[in-house]
Amino acid sequence: MAAFLKYLIIWSFPLFLESLSEHNCPSGFVHHGSSCYLFVMNSTSSWIGAANFCKIRHGNLVEIESAEENNFIERELRKLPLPEEKEFWIGASDRIREGEWTWFTTLSPMNFTAWQPGEPNNSDGNENCVIIYAVDFLWNNLGCARRINFICEIRLHEDKPPVGILG
Repeated sequence: MAAFLKYLIIWSFPLFLESLSEHNCPSGFVHHGSSCYLFVMNSTSSWIGAANFCKIRHGNLVEIESAEENNFIERELRKLPLPEEKEFWIGASDRIREGEWTWFTTLSPMNFTAWQPGEPNNSDGNENCVIIYAVDFLWNNLGCARRINFICEIRLHEDKPPVGILG
């Protein structure tokens, strides 16, 4: 059964992307550049749970690769009625090697960052995942088990399904 589901997901993904035009994102997603973004506030999750939630929707936790994209995220967060918890998981981590921050789905280095002053600091000795804080719109590292909001990103016009985390 699992093999069939994997086969179904892999072969149906191109059909899913074909149903999206450059400016047509799935319901609830916001289009910007060559991606669609989903700001999830009604279902808090751990970092891994959030990554899996995004993967099920054919995306990944957002990978903010430029100041312009970070500014877009800020503009969108300012439009939302923010919950009491104002932290949102993004797709960066140093889970593979402590202190080497990468975008988890591609393992590529983070060429753009927007860390809060003094961050990342690993203050609890186990802060391996990254959030954007919807107050100052800067980043911080936190323990990955915290249950908070998150942002998904679907990149349009990619030839293969996103890599992701299964557990």
